[in-house]
Amino acid sequence: MRTTIGYVLQSIGFLIAVQGLLGCVSQSFFDTHWGWLHHLASLSSAAYLGITVLGAAIAVGGAMTLKGSRAAAEAA
Repeated sequence: MRTTIGYVLQSIGFLIAVQGLLGCVSQSFFDTHWGWLHHLASLSSAAYLGITVLGAAIAVGGAMTLKGSRAAAEAA
């Protein structure tokens, strides 16, 4: 079960990070909107960077969950 949760967290975190990065890059360099976050709210480039960091933190949390489940499986 921990393995499934780890993979789900990694996937969700990766998607959130990519959407934040797309929003930041598109707004900063191309003055357009990429991704789907702009449909939810009008955000600044700094907010998009914050979303990118949040997504990366969720993905790292998922990786740590996977590492813990592998260590528990090896100990058993």
